[in-house]
This record gives sequence, C-alpha cells and structure tokens, in this order.
Amino acid sequence: MISFKGRHHKQELILQCVRWYVAYSLSYRDLEELMQERGYAVDHSTIQSWVVHYAPRIEKAFRQNKKQVGNRWRLKAARHFLNKAIGLLDGERDRCLASNRSGLLGRP
Repeated sequence: MISFKGRHHKQELILQCVRWYVAYSLSYRDLEELMQERGYAVDHSTIQSWVVHYAPRIEKAFRQNKKQVGNRWRLKAARHFLNKAIGLLDGERDRCLASNRSGLLGRP
C-alpha cells in the first residue's frame, strides 16, 4: 500500500498529477497551471517530487495486481481455425470421392 502520510496535499490531487504527467506529455509547469485553474496552489517542483516519489511505487503496485495473460486463448483460436480447415477439406474430399464414384458407376 502506498502511504501518503505527512503530505500537505490530498491523496487524490497527488495521484491525479502523477497520472497526468505519466499518461500525457505535460510538463510540470503545465500541470501547475492546470491545478491553479482548478483552485489548487501547487508548485511545479512539488509536482516533480511527487512524480519521482510516487510513479515507481504506483507502477510496482499496478504490476503486482495485473493479471497474467496466458497463451490459452491462442491455443483455442488455433484449434478453432484448424477444425474449420479440416472441415472444409473433408467436404472437398467427399465431393471428389462422390464424383469419382459416380464416374465409375456410369452415373452423370
């Protein structure tokens, strides 16, 4: 769990600034302006210290809670297309055999 003890500003404000900095190509001064427009007085150097302090911790927490992606869906998709291809080939084989049988039996 990420601790916000001893911070002057609210947890939501800190997380929002860090997220905006990481997600969008905003400078610290741009974030400072955005926060001033929203009524928060935050210096760009404070935002920089938040990003340096919290970004690695947030990434670590995210990666720990992220679910593993397995290869099972690939196997299911491959099996589906393989079965479909075999079904098409079986139908073609049956048509070829039927035409050969009718030719051998003297049927049109």
